[in-house]
Amino acid sequence: MKVKRKRKQDGSSPPLENGLRKIELEDYVREWSVRMVERYGSGIVPDAETAQFIEEISSSLGWPEVIFVADEKDPEPPRYASPEAERQALLTARDSAGACLDVLRVMAADGDESATAELVHLLADNATWLEGYSYRDKGNVKANGPTYGVWPVIVNRRPRKLCQAAAYLERAGLSPKLDLQQTANPDAAPRQTATPAEIQSGLRDRTILDFSYSASHHLRKLRAHVADGNRLATCWFVELLSEFVRWLESYSQRDKGNLKAVAALAPVWPVVLARDKHRTKVVLDYLTQIELGSKAQISSSPKWGTSWGNEGAVATHYARAIRQAVGNARNFFQSYDGKLETNGPLSRAAWQKMPQWVKVAGKLPPLTKASAPRWFEIGWQLLVEKHNGHPESDPTLGKLCDNFRANKYARRYAKIAGPFSNKEILTRKESPPATAAADRCSRIKERILNALISLAPSR
Repeated sequence: MKVKRKRKQDGSSPPLENGLRKIELEDYVREWSVRMVERYGSGIVPDAETAQFIEEISSSLGWPEVIFVADEKDPEPPRYASPEAERQALLTARDSAGACLDVLRVMAADGDESATAELVHLLADNATWLEGYSYRDKGNVKANGPTYGVWPVIVNRRPRKLCQAAAYLERAGLSPKLDLQQTANPDAAPRQTATPAEIQSGLRDRTILDFSYSASHHLRKLRAHVADGNRLATCWFVELLSEFVRWLESYSQRDKGNLKAVAALAPVWPVVLARDKHRTKVVLDYLTQIELGSKAQISSSPKWGTSWGNEGAVATHYARAIRQAVGNARNFFQSYDGKLETNGPLSRAAWQKMPQWVKVAGKLPPLTKASAPRWFEIGWQLLVEKHNGHPESDPTLGKLCDNFRANKYARRYAKIAGPFSNKEILTRKESPPATAAADRCSRIKERILNALISLAPSR
């Protein structure tokens, strides 16, 4: 990854911690959960449809795609016949995204936990993308940064994460002094495109998901213009995210319980941050108030990941991918075990055909430092299969195969490598050719396991 190589050379800025996009989102689980409600809300569940549901879920469980936001490829820039047509497309995307987000905000303000989760999901995903884009900025972020007093970012309570956010704000060109006149009113009235009473008339879960998907679609249109270097699109994109992120912080003062419930399961949270110590303290108090990550099965230690060096984020992200893949399988199995497979012969047959690793994952205890090795063994097999038995051949994973403690592996495989004197073994800096691949694979395995244990909570 070019960004990390550059940081390693100049010694500035910590590695990008939130490089995995959508690591916690579980889109397919949410979609199919809604489909279950739509299909089977009342009456007898059709056996054939239940079997199809099981097969669809089973085929989707597995190793998630690992995408580092700093290395994400920008979409093809949109093209228009005239500047007026481009501006109209921008207006439509901004207003449509805002209208969809407003529906979710109205429902969240009514105490709906699902709407709150969708709103946070969208804000976090887009704020993370913007941070990744800042590494390949075409000048539009740097040009707009000085005009804002605050900026939407993703943080948690760890000093390491706050340092990353501070470096991001500096990269975006925000003024070191916070100008309160540049921060909009977080209690500004929503557009009120819908009311909870009106939404109640239909299927609430489907309504939430449809508006979430629509908002995501329009935000991606805005992102395409931002990625093309459009300053107006960047301005509107930042203002849209900031408006709803500020609303979340304001709503926390009158929370009906839904915000805390979502925050407890989240490892990171969208906030607006400034290059100002007072604002940082306010944000930390806010994250403490909403009990961020208290039930996220992830360590909240301020020392988490501090000893991994500049390439530690690679191990972290793959550890988080294991946490996601195994956790999704575990949650699905435990949620439906004893329910779906009792519906009929087709359902039972589909349940029996489910991959064995899913069944094993379903019986795992919650992720802790003690249970992390058991979670890792399942996740490691998925990772090995993803790379056709040779994870050491992947360029990103190859970053974990440095020469640190290389002698340990050289001695371990000395007998296989051939007859060497003790002096040669003890002074060896690289593995012999016969064991080089195995040594690299062992090093990758060790570092990802250590990262998973490190990010897992103590209990």
